[in-house]
Parts: sequence; structure tokens; C-alpha cells
Amino acid sequence: MSEPVWTDTLSVGIAELDAQHRSLVELLATLHRAVLAGEDRQIMSGVIKQLNAYMRDHFSSEERWMEAHAFPGLAEHRTLHVDFAERMVHFELDFLAGQADLSRELLRYLSDWLANHIMGADQLYAAHFRKTGAQ
Repeated sequence: MSEPVWTDTLSVGIAELDAQHRSLVELLATLHRAVLAGEDRQIMSGVIKQLNAYMRDHFSSEERWMEAHAFPGLAEHRTLHVDFAERMVHFELDFLAGQADLSRELLRYLSDWLANHIMGADQLYAAHFRKTGAQ
């Protein structure tokens, strides 16, 4: 599996949200490097905590944009965020308790989820924002 990398195909056309997406991709890349380097659990735990905290902030930011610009798919999008955030919290707790390990499979899942979410669900609000002139 290759390291996650930001590309312009992930852009939603809103500078603030694109910057946050870039940061999320970089956090995933940091986690990827930590796993491949065999870093200890404490270091990986710190990256997971940082990723979860940043993701929660980003989801809130996206939802504020959707609310401010009357995006009709807000409720469904929020459900995607809540479901993913809950999975990540459970994973973090299991990891801290020593009941879960980081694997390439998990890294692939996280990278795929983020890329698919941005290129799928996030592009729906991006199209709406373009129609309404949001920047």
C-alpha cells in the first residue's frame, strides 16, 4: 500500500475545507509512516488521537458550511460523519487498551474511506456550493 498523498482531484473548491482535507491526508500519511517504521504504540497512539481530534473538528467545520449554505444533504452527510467518528473512537479505545493493532488493512481502510468520502459525498456539497456561489 502506498502512502496517502493529496491530489487536486480531492479538492472541493473551498480553500478552508481543502486545507483541512490536506491536513487529514498528511495525518494519515504520518500514521502510515509510523506503522511501516514499526514505531511503538505510544507514538502511534498519539497520531491516532491527533487524527481523531482533527477529524472531529473538520467534520464540524464542514457541517457549519453546509448549514450556512442550506445544503439539502446535510442530515445524510452528518450521519456519515457520526458513523465514521464512532468507528474511529472505538478503534482508538481498543488500540489504547491493547485490543487492536494498526495494520496495513486498517491503513488502507482509512485512506480509502477518506478518499471515497471526499470524492463522493463531499463533492455533492461542493456542487451545491458552486451553484450558490459559496467560497
